[in-house]
Amino acid sequence: MEQKFDYNNLPVRIITDEEDQTWFAGIDICEILGYTNPDTALRKLDEDVRKLTLLRVGSGQARKTWTVNEFGLYSLILTSTKPEAKAFQRWVTHEVLPAIRKAGKYTSEQEREFESNLRSLANEIQILKQKKDQLQTQINDTKHDIDIKTGEMIALIRSDRNQLKLPFPKEV
Repeated sequence: MEQKFDYNNLPVRIITDEEDQTWFAGIDICEILGYTNPDTALRKLDEDVRKLTLLRVGSGQARKTWTVNEFGLYSLILTSTKPEAKAFQRWVTHEVLPAIRKAGKYTSEQEREFESNLRSLANEIQILKQKKDQLQTQINDTKHDIDIKTGEMIALIRSDRNQLKLPFPKEV
């Protein structure tokens, strides 16, 4: 599963493989961390922390791109000379990775708010449907009671019309 989000207006593409391991687009990480030659930085990593993966680029095409796992990500962060590397590391270790471990994906605050609002509305709709069903049951019960009382009234009227002293038409 491929996901894309922004860190300080820079893209971060993440893919989860069939073994549920998270891989980060190396070029995205290198750009955030200020590496001037991302290809060299990525090739210096141990082979078990990087691999070539098909990822979508801006045009929507899939291209082979270096990706790094969590250990490769830490290696790139630790060797970066950019002061913002610490803030990026905190974002990854305190938000992204815990969210992926917990929910299988990382979502932005806006996406989480959207999902929360959607769940809330779905719950409200469910409650309203239950209320509607209860009211419909009451309506049906009341209609049944009206039909019974109407039948009783008709039977009483037919039993002795003279007692009512109402001008009812006589049956033909």
